[in-house]
Amino acid sequence: MGHPATARPHVRAKTPRLALVRGRTAKVRRHVSARAARDLCTFFVLVFSALCVFGLGRVALSARAFDDALATGHLEKAIKAERLEGDLLEVDKSALATPSRIESIAGVTMQMAEAGDVCYLAMPCEPDASAGMEPDIVSGAGDVSERTSGVNRIVQAVKGLASSEVQSLLLGDVGLASSK
Repeated sequence: MGHPATARPHVRAKTPRLALVRGRTAKVRRHVSARAARDLCTFFVLVFSALCVFGLGRVALSARAFDDALATGHLEKAIKAERLEGDLLEVDKSALATPSRIESIAGVTMQMAEAGDVCYLAMPCEPDASAGMEPDIVSGAGDVSERTSGVNRIVQAVKGLASSEVQSLLLGDVGLASSK
């Protein structure tokens, strides 16, 4: 049987308002979705292009670093070779500068030998007073003692020349010995 009628308030269900849409909004939606897709595609193309540029830059830098490392390796090898050659030249120099080798070369090529007896010449520090006297040859007035002093002067001059030659030879030998 039936239930008694009670007063209930009228409750409306929440539903969206519906409006009659004609074909125009569907076109707008399609236009908006196409534009969003184009913008998204443009964004991905730009990101991909930036990644390609950075990737190519990194590859170029890596190639340059490899080339520089190769050049550095070649330079290091060249430096080692030059140092080795310099060390070998120093060894050769020290071997060539030994006194026994120099002595043997001097004996063979220049017929030099060690001095047997060494003689020293005593040279006067000041010239003789008689060395200043000259014979008067034009007038014939020079006596025998004056003529012998003239001979002594010539002998002294020859001794001076010989001593200067000996001194230059000795200094030359000292110069050779000190250049080791």
